[in-house]
Amino acid sequence: MMSTFQFLNFLFLNAIAWVLLSYYWSFWTYKLFKPFRWLDFVKEKLLSPGLLRLERREREKVWFYLLWLQLERINKHQISGALAEVGVYKGASALIMRQTLPDRELHLFDTFSGHPAEMIHEHFDSRERIGRANYANCSVDEVRAMLNEPHTFLHKGVFPHTANAVQGQAFAFVHLDADLYQSTIDGLRFFYPLLVPGGTMVVENYNHNWPGVTVAVDEFAREIPEVFVEMPNQYGAVVLIKNQEK
Repeated sequence: MMSTFQFLNFLFLNAIAWVLLSYYWSFWTYKLFKPFRWLDFVKEKLLSPGLLRLERREREKVWFYLLWLQLERINKHQISGALAEVGVYKGASALIMRQTLPDRELHLFDTFSGHPAEMIHEHFDSRERIGRANYANCSVDEVRAMLNEPHTFLHKGVFPHTANAVQGQAFAFVHLDADLYQSTIDGLRFFYPLLVPGGTMVVENYNHNWPGVTVAVDEFAREIPEVFVEMPNQYGAVVLIKNQEK
């Protein structure tokens, strides 16, 4: 008869097996839903080894393909301009941008020390959520080492105080992943005038966990002629494509 120890050990091993099966099953099922455009690029060997590695490692495949498709659209239609990101953290999305459009200037803005206290809005931002996900465990030196390219520029500090160097520059793609109301609305208002016609702006975390982002996007949407389109990735993103000049 099975002892208590053997029974608990049996349950433990089965739990581990279930976790591993679920993990690898998710990767297998994701492969069934790769965009045809991505598969065409793989077949024609048009993707860099670095980008292929990023795709294999990325757990949130819908998010990955969302960024890649928008960056590739910019490349396909030869939309000129630099790339920018506000809210870099450890550089996951910056790597996708760098690998997809390696010849573009890439400007990365972050405190690299977590959410600045002075930017947390009393009413719009969730202090409980910020306390659990402050993103302070990153380093500007680590990101710089990972993105050691001559045309990649890291701007350390509180945005938009660090943005003077790009004032007036044209941008084709802007990625906002700042989590907070003030940082998001500042990013939208700073970069929208600099976004070229046909350029793309992607805002992350448009969901109930980060209410400040939702408030900022909805507020800014009332100020412009374009609309933000919600994407089906896990954490919620909205995409804006700036109107072409007539």
